[in-house]
Amino acid sequence: MKKHKQWFLPAASVVGLLLTALIAAPAFAQWMGGGMDGRGMWGGRMCRMMDVTPQPINPAALPEPESAGAGVLKTKCTQCHGLVSPKQHSAQDWPYIVDRMDRRMQMMSHGRMGMMRSTIAPLSAEEKNDLIRYLQTNAFQALDPGALSEGETPGAQSFADVCSRCHALPDPNAHSPQEWQAVVERMATNMRNMGFGPLAPEQRTAILSYLKEQSRK
Repeated sequence: MKKHKQWFLPAASVVGLLLTALIAAPAFAQWMGGGMDGRGMWGGRMCRMMDVTPQPINPAALPEPESAGAGVLKTKCTQCHGLVSPKQHSAQDWPYIVDRMDRRMQMMSHGRMGMMRSTIAPLSAEEKNDLIRYLQTNAFQALDPGALSEGETPGAQSFADVCSRCHALPDPNAHSPQEWQAVVERMATNMRNMGFGPLAPEQRTAILSYLKEQSRK
């Protein structure tokens, strides 16, 4: 009878592999958003691994806070991340974003793709419709895609390059010159918190000047 060779790793190699695994485990757990909670379930930190959101807002700041859509936003969406404002995105962006979040919630609640089943409650069809309708109704006013053309000012170019990283370009007429000051400051903070790094002072000045100028027209 033909004998099969048996391969053995040297003891030092085995120890080395074990040490590597132990060292890498905390970093991997951190990358995975903290892993499982005490009940063996994936918590909200796992959701946050998949997406980034700006600083949560106060529920009292929501428009139509008692509406069905606001209720879904406050209860279902906060299972994974802080409360977001409907004005975080444009009306045309929200359906795609909600659909993506819904797929993640379904995947996590049913333990798909190798994930352990979590306590995340997915959206019902009615909740999803209410949520999208609410978000679209209260979304920010987006700029007409054809409003910016080649050869625009440096401020317009910075506005298009920087602000489109996270969402559709807002219409400069959506705010007064005084309001844009606070909006740009808030967006700069969000960018830093979400890992995009600080907004360069010259870009901040150029963007703000462009928005203020356009909002006066």
